[in-house]
Amino acid sequence: MFAKHDDGVLFRMVHEDLSSIDKDKSGNTTLSFVRLNKYAWGDGKIQLFKDGALPGIMGKPHANKHVKCQYPCDGDTEGRQAFHDCHVKGCPCDAAGKDDWCDHKLTGKPHKPCAFKPDETAKMMKAFRDVQENKSPLLKNKACGFYHTPGQSHNEVVIDPRTWDAHIKDNLWAFVLTDACTGACEKSLRRLHDGAKKKYGDIPLLSFNRKDKEHPFHVPHSSRRRRSGGPRRRRSHSHRRRSSGTEEEEEKASDAGATVAAASKDEDEAATNMSIRVEQANNLSNVFV
Repeated sequence: MFAKHDDGVLFRMVHEDLSSIDKDKSGNTTLSFVRLNKYAWGDGKIQLFKDGALPGIMGKPHANKHVKCQYPCDGDTEGRQAFHDCHVKGCPCDAAGKDDWCDHKLTGKPHKPCAFKPDETAKMMKAFRDVQENKSPLLKNKACGFYHTPGQSHNEVVIDPRTWDAHIKDNLWAFVLTDACTGACEKSLRRLHDGAKKKYGDIPLLSFNRKDKEHPFHVPHSSRRRRSGGPRRRRSHSHRRRSSGTEEEEEKASDAGATVAAASKDEDEAATNMSIRVEQANNLSNVFV
């Protein structure tokens, strides 16, 4: 999904002080994600909200049913006073701002671009790419580019926080530890992850490298080691009498074997998961068609 040009991963940075992941309502207004794909690359790294220095989460593809609008750059959703009569206050509606949809015109006021509808993801990503490449008409009056210059922008996808939180178990795909989330940030992420696992069962924890342009998501090394097998077998008395040099060689060989086995298992699991995701994508396409 990260490699696509017309879609991306639903990705959100949550507040460090959040008590639990199912209480992530942004007041009574909006819940903002980015649709993260290869167009987020700029100035030698993947551009994220707050530079990635917050705990991260990913939404499953079917969480798109909770999307209410999406912007090709920062939409200033909490500052849109005109939309306060709408059910989700960060998005235009018939009661307020109905002319602020981009299908009327690709325009906007300073720091307030027009909004794309939930089923216009491909159009939004095209507009976001144009912003990043400094060729969007939204840059002329600073509807985009007000705070984030081309190459440093991120889009904004607004989800209804009530339905997201109410169905968090079905919506949440993974927790994400970015390379910028260290110290108190990492401690907060692991606290939220542990709390969610106790409540909803196993949920993946991924690492994210902002400097990896092609494949930023990774399974943490510690997780791979835990999955590769149990503790090492105790060495016999005769093994303990061998020289330390020989023992070190055997341990290195054992580690290498475990690493190869873990990698092989990861590849098998990745292939299986890919088959499942392809089947799910086909089913999803049939539903939309």
